[in-house]
Amino acid sequence: MKLKKEKKDVYLQIIDQIKLYIKLGIYKKDEPLPSCRKLALDLKVNPNTVNKAYLELETENLVYSIVKKGYFIKENDKQDDENRKTNLIRTELNYLKNEKCTKNEILKVIEEIFEKEEKDEA
Repeated sequence: MKLKKEKKDVYLQIIDQIKLYIKLGIYKKDEPLPSCRKLALDLKVNPNTVNKAYLELETENLVYSIVKKGYFIKENDKQDDENRKTNLIRTELNYLKNEKCTKNEILKVIEEIFEKEEKDEA
């Protein structure tokens, strides 16, 4: 896993990478994630940053933790998929809000995306 030099918080970049790895099937059900310390050393970041990312992934129901064993990839079923979509939308919207995007700016882009999709389907 590698981080990009961008404005996005490091813990959010870690979350994005893990979500991508799950989506691509690199991380599979019940597979352990690297320990916070190991991943922090690999990425040259503070272990608390990795822990924050893992806790957020747990909140989003993508991973589960076992005391003294670590974090593991959670099974993906349809309900979890819906929750993940909702949480992903919330995460991205909160990121945009923190970047000082207005509600109207966000809604305009959403409308443009769906209008383009409708034209492409016609």
